Amino acid sequence: MLITDLVHKRDFTRELVSTNTDFQWLQAMKFYFVAKEADPFKCCVVKMANAEFFYGFEYLGIQEKLVQTPLTDRCYLTMTQALHSRLGGGPFGPAGTDITESVKALGQQLGRFAVGRILVALCQVGAWSCFDDINLMEERMLSAVSQQIQTIQENVRAGGDSKITIVGKNLSVNLNMAIFITMNPGYSGRSNLPDNLKQLFRSLAMTQPDQQLSNQYHYDFGLRALKYVLGSAGNIKRDQIQRMKEEAVSKGENVAETDMGDQISEQQILIQSVYETLKLVSEDITLFKRTIMELNKAKLEKVQIEKERDGAAAA
Repeated sequence: MLITDLVHKRDFTRELVSTNTDFQWLQAMKFYFVAKEADPFKCCVVKMANAEFFYGFEYLGIQEKLVQTPLTDRCYLTMTQALHSRLGGGPFGPAGTDITESVKALGQQLGRFAVGRILVALCQVGAWSCFDDINLMEERMLSAVSQQIQTIQENVRAGGDSKITIVGKNLSVNLNMAIFITMNPGYSGRSNLPDNLKQLFRSLAMTQPDQQLSNQYHYDFGLRALKYVLGSAGNIKRDQIQRMKEEAVSKGENVAETDMGDQISEQQILIQSVYETLKLVSEDITLFKRTIMELNKAKLEKVQIEKERDGAAAA
C-alpha cells in the first residue's frame, strides 16, 4: 500500500517538474491546514483545481489502497469539479474499471463516508451515497428514485435554503452531502436513465486499457488482473531471494537480504509475472517484448533529455 502510494507521488512529482505548468499543480489534490480557523472542522481544507472542500474527519479504519493511475486522477478531478458545480458524479464503464472503488477512494481522501441507498441519513449528516449499477433497476423503480434524487440535488444547487420531504420526512439538506451513480452500459438487462436524472450528474467514461494483443477468451487486462500480476511478482521476487540466501549459506557467505533484493531486476520479474499470470499466447509474446523495448527506449530518451536540461540549467 505504501509503495503504491509513493510510486504514484513520485511519478506525479516528476511530471510536475518536467512540465512546469500551472494546471499540473492545480489538478493535484492538495491538503491545507488553516491555523487561524476557529472551527476545528474547517481547519483542514482540500483543494483540487477550483473546487474546495472541508476535510470530513470521518474515521474509516484501514482501507485497501486503490491503485492510482492517470485514469483515477482524471476521475478525481472530474468528480470534484462536479461537486463544486453542485452536481453529482456519474462515472460509467465496463466491469473491472473500478468505478465504484474510485468513488469510495475519493470519499476516503476527503474523509467522508460513501453510504449507499440511505437518502434520509445522507441529507441529514452530509454523507456520500453511491448508487452502484443504478441502471440495473427496473424503469419504474428508476423513475421513483430519480424523483427523490432530483429533489435533493435541486435543493443543494439552491444552497439548501429550504426543507425537503423525503419518504415522508421533512428535513434540511446538509450541503456536504453528495450523490454518485455508477453504470455499466451496453449490458443486457440495463435500463435507460430518465432524462431528468441524467442532467443532474456529470458523466465520465472509465475505459479499459488499449489492447493491441490478439483477442483471447482468457485475457483480462482490468485492474483486478493488475493486482494478480503484482501479487505474483512479489512471490517470484521472494522465491528468488530465498534461493540466493540458500546459495550464499552453502558457500559460507553472509549477504544481507536487502542487498540480494537490489541485485534482482524488478522489470524482469514483472515481465515474468505477466507471462505466467495472463498466459500470453506465442503470437502475443513477440508483440509484448517489442512494446517493452519501446518503453525502455522512451525511458532512456527521457533520462537523456533531463540530463541535458539539468546541464543547461547548471551552466
